[in-house]
Amino acid sequence: MACFNFKFGFSSIRTNLDSLYDSYREIDNGVTWLQTGINVAINKCPGGPSVLTVVDSENLEVFDSVELPELVGGRVTTTVHDGKNYLYAVGVTQAYRYVWDGQNITLDNSWGPVSYLKPGQTAGTAAAVMGDWVVIQTNGIPSNVPLSEVAISQSNSSRITRIDPIPLEPGQKSYIPNFGVMDLPNNRIYGMDEGPGKVVGIDFDQETGNMSVAWAPEEMKTFGWVTAIGPQDQRVLVGTNMKLENESDIQPGPINASYTEQVMWRDAETGKLLAASDYFTPMSSGSQVVPGYGGLSYHVLQDGHIMALQVLPEPATNTTSTANMTSTATTTTATGQTSGAG
Repeated sequence: MACFNFKFGFSSIRTNLDSLYDSYREIDNGVTWLQTGINVAINKCPGGPSVLTVVDSENLEVFDSVELPELVGGRVTTTVHDGKNYLYAVGVTQAYRYVWDGQNITLDNSWGPVSYLKPGQTAGTAAAVMGDWVVIQTNGIPSNVPLSEVAISQSNSSRITRIDPIPLEPGQKSYIPNFGVMDLPNNRIYGMDEGPGKVVGIDFDQETGNMSVAWAPEEMKTFGWVTAIGPQDQRVLVGTNMKLENESDIQPGPINASYTEQVMWRDAETGKLLAASDYFTPMSSGSQVVPGYGGLSYHVLQDGHIMALQVLPEPATNTTSTANMTSTATTTTATGQTSGAG
């Protein structure tokens, strides 16, 4: 019997449950969120259907466990909609919804399953909640056709809209192992695609689910997550941008990575590049640039270091900095490194 690993912050708890652990989400069991919340985990067996397991956060007692219809390669998503606790699971070909009633997790036969792929596209990674909708970004595995942002109504799974916001040039592939950034207050989605190396702003209509391109795809080639920071009217997108020696031979590391990476800050309203760092050792794949206090952003590197970066006003005179100036307004400096980061 295999062990799977529950990760809580910096600690780790092991328990005897079948298959491999991929992710967990905490949902409300109707009593107290913090003290008696429950964890939902996906156990993956290569090639086979996933198993959804609900456990107590305090003692890891298993409340319920069900086999899913197919492999779910990414994280599950939990939310409360119309007073019910739902969980969305994105399979290789279809999206499913499960309902938690405080004792059991069961397939919601009133919703889906939804076939969300176009011909040639590959599975999405997870669903992201966007108000009354859930949004799936396709092509979690390299594909020869552009990715889609697919919006599915939580109230009626037959209401589906989609947009293909990042076109491919001849010879390019589409691939992104993450889902997009949801900015509900601004009715804006930010999609990204590592293949062509672009990020794009998408306007989203909450009433109809219709999507349109707010600003054209801009440079941001990343294996990581993109983060939206700042107040509603001053959103900034922060993410990494890769520089490759050979586009056809990407080695993500952690040993002998075939690329370096910089951090970019873009105006979320327009896509304009505000600042960018120099190129450094790449970030751990699937990570994100983490915002901190005082305008710092933390970059977790594959070589075991953590780098803190800060965007500063352009100096009045020419001075030497650890990063290139990328606009007339700002320059970026590295403020330090800590070795042995875990």
